[in-house]
Amino acid sequence: MFNFVQKIVNVKIKKYIPKFLKILLQKTKFLFLSNFAFIQWYQVSKKNVIRLELGSGVKKGKNGFTTVDINGANISWDLKNGIPLKDNSVDLIYSSHLLEHIPFKELILFLKDCKRVLKKMESFQFVYLMLEIILMLISKGGHLK
Repeated sequence: MFNFVQKIVNVKIKKYIPKFLKILLQKTKFLFLSNFAFIQWYQVSKKNVIRLELGSGVKKGKNGFTTVDINGANISWDLKNGIPLKDNSVDLIYSSHLLEHIPFKELILFLKDCKRVLKKMESFQFVYLMLEIILMLISKGGHLK
């Protein structure tokens, strides 16, 4: 019921709100979600065992995992901003079909940040798409989008 009402309101509002106000509302929403995400990151940091699924898409974590994606996950967060957890604090990082979407320079930074937050001798598991093509593109300085 709420989603139906929200859709009607959004359609009517979009017709009457000037463009600059729409941009302002979008930025306000982003700032709110970013501040809320910091609270969620803080809560995750207090767990005894931290398991992250990065680039999860729209889903909630199961089996002790906390999902992280730009929208619709346990934590809505842009991973371009890094992982705001202490060094050596994460037990497991899992990612499926994320790496091939990150430009090479950002990929190196992302992997270094994953290494930074992982506890020593813990694991980073990832599922990849066509590894040979990715390695070829990386060797040429390219990326997949």
